[in-house]
Amino acid sequence: MGNVIKKTALITLLALVSVLLVSVFSVTLLAPSFAGDCYFELGFKDMAVSCYERAFGSSGSYSDLVELVDSASYSENDSITAKYGKIMIERKIEFAEFCKVTDEDGQSNFSTYDYYSTLVTFAFYDLGDKSSAADICFKTLENGGYVDGCALKTAVQIAKDDKEFGELLISAYKALPSRNFANNTQNKFKDDMKKLGYTIS
Repeated sequence: MGNVIKKTALITLLALVSVLLVSVFSVTLLAPSFAGDCYFELGFKDMAVSCYERAFGSSGSYSDLVELVDSASYSENDSITAKYGKIMIERKIEFAEFCKVTDEDGQSNFSTYDYYSTLVTFAFYDLGDKSSAADICFKTLENGGYVDGCALKTAVQIAKDDKEFGELLISAYKALPSRNFANNTQNKFKDDMKKLGYTIS
């Protein structure tokens, strides 16, 4: 009699575990964004990022893309931040609208545009892809020019101690088809680079 009870309890436990696993798998597969939220709340950051990546892959929606980049950044996953952050920035119309709406909410003291531009720039930098980091600095200048908090000005500060990166910034600058930037950016950038000992014309 005791063995029958133990066997029944074991079968019941295995059935419950199986149902739980199937449920988790189903939610992860069918509602990856919701699953990502759950994993994130439980502290499983990498699993959350994976779910958000799947959600964006299925929907292609900009809100899912933002959620993916935010979670990857929070999880310090530079490769995902760089890959999808670049896509986020390159979807220019949606990015501009997202930044405008976020800034209008007034929840931060800095420009959303500059925040994400700098975030993506230094995700590439931390991955060792300094050339892409330098390129993004200039591609994201169109918003407000060379101002505190923008990716390029932050990059120039890094170039103080990283000469290789500084030379890549100069190369990216010279490769631009047009150097007519807002707010006297060209001269400000060149002046700051010269102060650091770089030769730039």
